Amino acid sequence: MLKKLFCCCGSRNDENREEQTTEEKIVDDFGNETVIIRRVVTTRTIETKGSKSGISKIVKSKKLVTSNYSPEIEFGELDGNRSLSPVSIDEKKFRDECLKWHNHYRKKHGVPDLVLNSKISAFAKEWAEKLAKSNRFDHRPNNSYGENIYFASSTNPAFVITGKDPVESWYKEISAHKFGKEPTNLSSGHFTQVIWKESKELGVGIGRNGNNFIVVANYSPAGNVIGRFAENVPPPKAR
Repeated sequence: MLKKLFCCCGSRNDENREEQTTEEKIVDDFGNETVIIRRVVTTRTIETKGSKSGISKIVKSKKLVTSNYSPEIEFGELDGNRSLSPVSIDEKKFRDECLKWHNHYRKKHGVPDLVLNSKISAFAKEWAEKLAKSNRFDHRPNNSYGENIYFASSTNPAFVITGKDPVESWYKEISAHKFGKEPTNLSSGHFTQVIWKESKELGVGIGRNGNNFIVVANYSPAGNVIGRFAENVPPPKAR
């Protein structure tokens, strides 16, 4: 059983920027703690397609995990002693998994599959590595792509993330989304970009600094444009 210890939120607004932050701490029966921090930022831009203007939503989340882990972890050998060693990540497998789970969820909503784009993936990886190296968690400025960011960290050297982890985290925001209308807040922005019907290509990059992981997903065309939510984020299809 998970026990919620606290949940808090805050917001800040100025002429060109709206920011909301929520923080939640959860402890399981074994004393493992999970702190989930989500910061959602809206910046105002001019839409270049047609004659309309709109607001491009930019969102991101941060997940920090510190816990005691089960024995089911990988071990390495160091100076003849049994000790924890970092586990490497197969980046191609990670990107393929990330694509698979994007399309798994998109299929539930009856929207077309995304395809991986190597150029966009290289673009995403460059930013993910820069963030990891500098211990930052920020969106790329002046970015023409849609963007979701995910952060995970652990004190366990054998901790790794899979391509499913960020997508599953983003999709869970479906519980905060109201279908068929424009959003009144930013609580489902990751979910809506994952599902956004007009997005066709995906780029995925991962950066690592020790056991801190940053995942950047970029989307083309970008989603989360005000005035287009109802047509681009359909509800799940009836089974």
